[in-house]
Amino acid sequence: MDSNFKSGLDVIYLTSCALHGIIPDESAINKMDLEAVYTQAKRHKMLSVTCMALEPYWSKLEPEIIKKWRLSVNQAIKSSLAYSIEREKLCRFMDKNEIAYLPLKGIILQDVYPRLGMRQMVDNDILIDISKRHLVRDYMVKNGYSVDGYGKDIHDVYLKAPIYNFEIHVYLAIESVDALIYNYYLDIWQRLERPDKNRYEFRFSKEDFYIHILVHAYKHFNYTGGVGLKALSDIFVYLRKYGDTLNWEYIGTELKKINLTVFEKNISSLSKKIFDIDSLKQNNIELTLSDEERLQLKFFIDSGSFGSKDTMYRGMIDRFAGGDGKITKGSKIKYFLNRLFPTGPYIRENYPFFHKHKLLLPVLWVYRFFSKIFVKSDHVKKEVKFIMKQK
Repeated sequence: MDSNFKSGLDVIYLTSCALHGIIPDESAINKMDLEAVYTQAKRHKMLSVTCMALEPYWSKLEPEIIKKWRLSVNQAIKSSLAYSIEREKLCRFMDKNEIAYLPLKGIILQDVYPRLGMRQMVDNDILIDISKRHLVRDYMVKNGYSVDGYGKDIHDVYLKAPIYNFEIHVYLAIESVDALIYNYYLDIWQRLERPDKNRYEFRFSKEDFYIHILVHAYKHFNYTGGVGLKALSDIFVYLRKYGDTLNWEYIGTELKKINLTVFEKNISSLSKKIFDIDSLKQNNIELTLSDEERLQLKFFIDSGSFGSKDTMYRGMIDRFAGGDGKITKGSKIKYFLNRLFPTGPYIRENYPFFHKHKLLLPVLWVYRFFSKIFVKSDHVKKEVKFIMKQK
């Protein structure tokens, strides 16, 4: 077993202990390379939850590594509390200005985990009414945030020291990446719940939030280079809490609309197997996995939180594959032409100026060509080399 996979299994074991409130077996801890486990947990943004599992052994383990591990718990708790205060200020502003908003992902999921700070958060994601995005920008700038991208993507990014990173979404999917999911969410505001009529906060139903978790995981799994173990943990804790009460007939119908039926089956089954209490008691996750599931788990472990460039490139060229899923010479030509001379939704999302002034598109194409050659030549070489090997 390679060391990366072993440390990944150790992260899963510790996470499972924390989720179930079980003290890890001391013999299992003694067999771990804790430096490697720490590094792996950091890659997957799971330092806090693994440290909580190790809490009974803090006094017995090497002081320096436990010191930095414990620091992650303190930072996660402080971050969660600080974000809550800052987020509430923003939400009150949006209430006052009648701006519809929808908290996304970790904002909701952090409360599904057993303990505060168990789910690390590096940012806060909120969907808003696109017609009011300028008002939110003005508020954020006025309150000390720097703007790290505005009006060029499906979300605007706002940063403020020491920790704050708000991603204010105006769409839930990128049309140029996955038009099916993009169109699925175009009428999102008509399908949401508004719990308090005195506020402009909207919420997913329990079923739609589960679909949202899956869509987010699928996006990373297929298009941005991979998805880490935290996605599996999120699905496990959510289904453990709400699985028996969800309307699965509705979920099944909706997943068919966006072609995620098989993806949901695979990822929910894998998450249950690796974090299930029976697997934990056996202390050998691999005993419950088929060969295919073991390969899937290796992909999650190798991905980390942000995945790899090769996986991202593969997801991109798969969009040009034939009906049989094979990558042909024609597929590669289409891929490179699309990368060199982008049009349509990609231009609208990433280059709004050229979207409005389409006659100037050749200027953009020339600029992109030479910037890739002289500024990002190493990345281009790796991409070309990878694509040419695909079949």
